[in-house]
Amino acid sequence: MSEGVTVSRFTPMRNVPFDVVCLIGMNDKDFPKRVPKQSFDLAAKEFRRGDRSARNSDRYLFLESLLSARKKLIISYCGQDIQSNDSLPPSVLVNELLDYILNCYGIEADNIVIRHPLQSFSSRYFNPAEKQEKLFTYHDFGRGLAPQNNNASIQFLDKDTKIKSEVPAIVELHQLEQFLKSPVRYFVREIMGISLGEQLADLPEREPFQIESFMDAEVLQLIIDDEDHALAKLRALGFLPHGEPGKQLFQQHQEIAHQFITRLPELEAPKTEYLDIKVGQYQLRGTLNNLYQTGQFVVQMNPLWASWRLPVWLKHLALCSIENSEYENTTRIYTPNEDLALSAVEEPQQYLNTMIETFIEGRSRAIKLFPKTSFEYANTDKLGNAYKKWLDGFGYSGEGSKEEYQLAFRGTDVQLDEEFTELSDKLFKPFIEHLQDVD
Repeated sequence: MSEGVTVSRFTPMRNVPFDVVCLIGMNDKDFPKRVPKQSFDLAAKEFRRGDRSARNSDRYLFLESLLSARKKLIISYCGQDIQSNDSLPPSVLVNELLDYILNCYGIEADNIVIRHPLQSFSSRYFNPAEKQEKLFTYHDFGRGLAPQNNNASIQFLDKDTKIKSEVPAIVELHQLEQFLKSPVRYFVREIMGISLGEQLADLPEREPFQIESFMDAEVLQLIIDDEDHALAKLRALGFLPHGEPGKQLFQQHQEIAHQFITRLPELEAPKTEYLDIKVGQYQLRGTLNNLYQTGQFVVQMNPLWASWRLPVWLKHLALCSIENSEYENTTRIYTPNEDLALSAVEEPQQYLNTMIETFIEGRSRAIKLFPKTSFEYANTDKLGNAYKKWLDGFGYSGEGSKEEYQLAFRGTDVQLDEEFTELSDKLFKPFIEHLQDVD
């Protein structure tokens, strides 16, 4: 004990003086320690004056430690939750000490408490602007690992930076379709190679009392494909509540499925057409399915969501580009909620060329084409309505809160500027002009 560092338990040491005393782990739930009462402990049930108290003993040990420090007293505790990052209070004795210092010396707790970052290579340790926080570290190796700025403000890519990507002479129809569903997500996943949202979801912790909205399509499809065994399968999958409520919900969706089937026209077997179309300086190749003499039919259990509008428009343009076609240049879209149609396009090549050029540009950077927000602007010509779709509102999350946008535009304030309005008009306006209700 004459030199070096002495490590010991928190036990009475009769006020042995030290130049520096460090009290580690002074967390709210750890000190003073809480001794659970035993059912057979009669002394704990009938506490009398003079009986030993573990909490009072810890309070006395804390006072002894204060008296033992001759030059410095260092107290550490875990100030933030490791899971939720919420602030955690120190031990009640530490709070009492801070209150005593404030009352007697007028020193605020913020002038005494130093909040250290979680990692030793945090930029706060090596940034001269942070010296006022009295932060220090012995981890010199961390200086090379420390980012120059806060991670939240580091841009994913500079706005003028473009990824060098090979310009394909042949564009596959399915690749262009995936891109148009969400251009930014395609750029992050396919070009940058970053996986998004592919972790396994946790099993639900509560029983279902209704069919979730995102499961409606799967439920309807299962009823149409195998109605006789659909109820048992849905219960086995956990989609339906138990007992009579689940049966009632199933019957409601069964009725919706029957009404939807009766709306569909009776058609012969569908045909498939292989495409090899010259579009500007590019060659568009792919396959169109569900073709009939009366045109192309799209049947889906979901509504025509924003992410599916441009892919459907792409296939319609491809249909209209077939020379000497035996099919009508019409695409009919059937959903449980509505029946829509896309009319014939006189010059589909120019729209396809715009899509492909957008695809080429979207392979080099994150472009400002956001399916839901862009459609809203093209449909209303009002930026205010577009911002309502992009930004979070009361009780709902805006499109801008999706993980691909949070990553691709990290460190920047996304503005719905000229690039956004131009892309929205070029791609969605023609779709809206040719969209009509089915008679």
